[in-house]
Amino acid sequence: MARKTSPMNLSFTVTLMTVLCSSNMIVYIGKWEGSWSREAAEEAEAVAAIECSGHGRAYLDGLVLKGHQQVCECNPCYTGSDCSNLLSNCYANAGSGDPYFLEPFWMRHAANSAILVSGWHRMGYSYSDESYISQLLVDHIEKVHAIVGNVITEGKYIVFGSGSTQLLNAAVYAFSPDTSSQSPAKVVATPPYYPLTRRKTYKL
Repeated sequence: MARKTSPMNLSFTVTLMTVLCSSNMIVYIGKWEGSWSREAAEEAEAVAAIECSGHGRAYLDGLVLKGHQQVCECNPCYTGSDCSNLLSNCYANAGSGDPYFLEPFWMRHAANSAILVSGWHRMGYSYSDESYISQLLVDHIEKVHAIVGNVITEGKYIVFGSGSTQLLNAAVYAFSPDTSSQSPAKVVATPPYYPLTRRKTYKL
C-alpha cells in the first residue's frame, strides 16, 4: 500500500534537493563530486594532453596564445610550435642540466604523484606546531631513506632549501667553527657533481 505524501513533506524534499544540487558539493549514493576541484582537474588534464613531440611541455602557468591556448615550452636543443625541430648547433652540457629524463616515470605515475592545491591552501607561514616544515613531509623523507638504506635519519635534522647549492651553503655555514677563516669546514662530494658545488663550498 502506497503511503500518501503531504504537500509540506513534498515541498521540504524538493527544497532539500535544490539546495544540494546548487551547493559546492553534490552528494549521491555515498559519493561526492566537487565543483572548483573538478574544473581545476579538467583544466590540468587538458593542458597536460597538449602534444609537444616529447621534447617539451605545456604548463598551466606557462605561455598562452591569443586564443587562450597554452603553448609548448621546448626543452634545450629543440624548437618549433610543437618542439619537434632539433637545433643543429646545440651542444650537450655535461656540467649541469635539468632532470627531464625523469618525466616518463612521473607520467606513468600521474595519479599517484598529482596534487590539487586550492588558492587559499596554508596561507599562514607556519604549521600548528609552530614549525616551518611539515611533519608529514619529514616522515615521508625518513621513510624513503629507511627503505633505500642510504642515510641514518634517527636523531638527525632535515633541512629544506631551494636546490642543493643553497643547502650546501647552509650546511657549511652551520658546521664551520668560529675560526672558519683559518680552518673552513670540509665538504666531501663524490663525482659526478656540478662544478658550481665546488666553487660555492670552497670557501664561505
